[in-house]
Amino acid sequence: MDKYDFALDMETDNSCSLILRRMNKNCRVLEFGPAHGRMTRYMKEELNCTVDIVEYDDQAGKAAARFAERALIGAENGDITKFHWRREFADTRYDFIVFADVLEHITLPYEALRYAAELLKDDGVILVSVPNVAHNSLIISAWNDKFPYSEVGLLDNTHIHLFAHNTFIGNLKNCRLYVDQAITADVAVNLTEFAAAYEDVPRAVARELKNRRCGTVYQYVYALKKLTVGTNTPQTATDIASSVSSFPIGNYFSLYTVNNKEHRQNLHPVIGRHVLETDFIGWSQPTAYLILLNANSVTKINSVVALDENASCRDLPFTPLGNCLANGAYIIDEIHSGIVVDIPTADEKLKIIVDYEIIVFDDDIISVMYKNVQAEKQTFAENYNALQEKHDTLQFERNEISAKRNLLQATYQELSNKHAALALQHEELLSSYRETKTALDAIYASRGWRFLTRYYKIRDAIRNFLRIDKGIS
Repeated sequence: MDKYDFALDMETDNSCSLILRRMNKNCRVLEFGPAHGRMTRYMKEELNCTVDIVEYDDQAGKAAARFAERALIGAENGDITKFHWRREFADTRYDFIVFADVLEHITLPYEALRYAAELLKDDGVILVSVPNVAHNSLIISAWNDKFPYSEVGLLDNTHIHLFAHNTFIGNLKNCRLYVDQAITADVAVNLTEFAAAYEDVPRAVARELKNRRCGTVYQYVYALKKLTVGTNTPQTATDIASSVSSFPIGNYFSLYTVNNKEHRQNLHPVIGRHVLETDFIGWSQPTAYLILLNANSVTKINSVVALDENASCRDLPFTPLGNCLANGAYIIDEIHSGIVVDIPTADEKLKIIVDYEIIVFDDDIISVMYKNVQAEKQTFAENYNALQEKHDTLQFERNEISAKRNLLQATYQELSNKHAALALQHEELLSSYRETKTALDAIYASRGWRFLTRYYKIRDAIRNFLRIDKGIS
């Protein structure tokens, strides 16, 4: 029994924590198979409950009995299927009766439930957790001709009964019980104790496994109530399955973490439109990463909006982590499978609503398309970088030409100024020439000029005569 002596974990979703969260304080409880009493102690010390126990193992039972009011322990009194507890506790009616990971270990699980119902108060609840033998990891193992038992887990080597959801629900009517609530503890295929992965089966099989509503349910936790005349209950296991809160790998909506606890919402990886709503409370970051699918897909994001406490609606900016095709459709791979949403105000209470449509998912062609688009983006990026380098070179050359142009413009302006100065001087000289010419013309036209001209001619003639007379040639 030491292999079941482990600490109680109330931080994650597991069978024990889910059962204890479902219970109320100050109640009367009958607990079957408490092992060393980790839940018994919590019910007594944290919930202030009065607990009676039935435990087969002597050593574990003695440890649990420290927190119980009455205890039936040992191979005789503590054997559930010998039903000594029916007689011992016949005078007591319980608010809660707990079978936490117990029914799979006993030979008569449904008889135990039927007789336990006799000890319930009219509004009492039987809380049961059972492992899911239909977990995808087990189906993958069976596909590969494996059915691996282990010390603990889905195929604990002391399990003598195996349970699947529909079968369990179908047998409850014989116990005069019905399911009031069904919740789940989920574990992804690659995180179970089995060496199983979707790659271990054909892709078509893996696709169908991912599309199973509860394919990653590790344990079911049921809240059962007594079936009485006139009780309004679900009619079929399918009806009940529709209310099961499960988070299959490949179709979970991972929102955020508060106090180290991940908050998620159920999704289904089926083709078609999906509208998701979730509350953001205590969120202090400017953005949130929302995982829509853990599978490749072509997904169209229609809108992401927020509703505040006053029911005021506003669109939120978001960035899909995928390659855009057209009209809001994106190719999304297994790694980049979500969107980043801008959260408008820190610590504001918001309801985030995501409206999106899965066009196709988990298909070989999507991987090819994604790789092709990535290759095209890489080629585009390389071409863009080359063009950017050319642009930078041309820009540098343009700057040089512009500098030369500016220099030439300055030189041209300087020459233009000199040309204007010379033109002014030319005008001034031309004006002076005209004035002088006018004056000369006036002189030439005067009588004194004519007399002076005759004088010079007579003088030149006398000079020439005197030169000849003196033998001067």
